[in-house]
Amino acid sequence: MRRLFFLVLTVLAVVYCSGCAGTVDKQNDAAKKQSYVVQDVRGKKLSFESKPQKIISLYVYGDEVLLGLVDHKRIAGLSKWVHDEDLAMGAKEAKDVTKIAESNPEAILALKPDLVLLPDSSKPEQISSLEDVEIKVFVYPAASRLSNIPKTIKAIGGAVGETEQAEKLIAEMQKKISAVEAKVKKMQPEDRKKRSALSALWRYRRQGDYL
Repeated sequence: MRRLFFLVLTVLAVVYCSGCAGTVDKQNDAAKKQSYVVQDVRGKKLSFESKPQKIISLYVYGDEVLLGLVDHKRIAGLSKWVHDEDLAMGAKEAKDVTKIAESNPEAILALKPDLVLLPDSSKPEQISSLEDVEIKVFVYPAASRLSNIPKTIKAIGGAVGETEQAEKLIAEMQKKISAVEAKVKKMQPEDRKKRSALSALWRYRRQGDYL
């Protein structure tokens, strides 16, 4: 389970880097005026008169996706793990987001968010404690396995009003995964046992190359 968790985070980091090259800088002015409605994993509908500008993510895999989707000026706070380079692959990219969002309602209210992102693995009482004080909460499907990552990106992308950017990130992620899988297939059977797709992705993230 720990290996899977780090695999998910590594892929999400690759996704983040795919979206870094200036795309999110074009989202601000006219886009703010767009109204939309989204439905979260609970079936709850949330209405927005414009794209949220003070977004909080309370879990590290939500952090990774959010960093790749929006201008960082729109992020009001990220999870307490986001600056830990041993855990969060996007730690360096998150340096310009200095606010850490504690999980208690009082601390979150102090940041005045217009949207809080939580995975469906969150405790129901955590979600209700925020909604009880009229904080808008969007619950997305947790990326507990590799195949769930596109769903997570699409869900968060819809919530923050960046569906096109989400599709771009998914396409880039799939290209990266395909490239890694192709490298693994070329290995000798005994080498495949020693080096998983996780190690390949990890090395890509850390060194900028495969294997």
